[in-house]
Amino acid sequence: MSASPSGSSPEAVALCRLYIRSELERIGEQLDDPLTVFLIGGGAMAFHNLKTTTKDIDLIVASGDDIGQLQAVLLELGYDIIREPDEEYEALGAQRILENDDGCRNLVGQLWTNENRTAGSATRSK
Repeated sequence: MSASPSGSSPEAVALCRLYIRSELERIGEQLDDPLTVFLIGGGAMAFHNLKTTTKDIDLIVASGDDIGQLQAVLLELGYDIIREPDEEYEALGAQRILENDDGCRNLVGQLWTNENRTAGSATRSK
């Protein structure tokens, strides 16, 4: 992949707009069913040229089923679940942290709106 951050260690990888676009296209090509994914955080800023690089790609989906679908595609593309989110990432809504051999880290979470925040909070408190 030409947009890959070659030569970078996983700890120091910096993702540019071209690499993010390339990864999103790879994800889209692997999907069997349509999936709405929101790119947020530093990845969204880098994608829109508001900053030059980011350390990870934050992807948000609408439901738990969508998280499963996205995670399955990322695993097919060579990403590994590197760890479950710690409290800091959980507070941001991250539910999975996956990383590929390039050191590209994807944080996957569910979109919480005002309508489902109460239900989601109750579900999380179990």
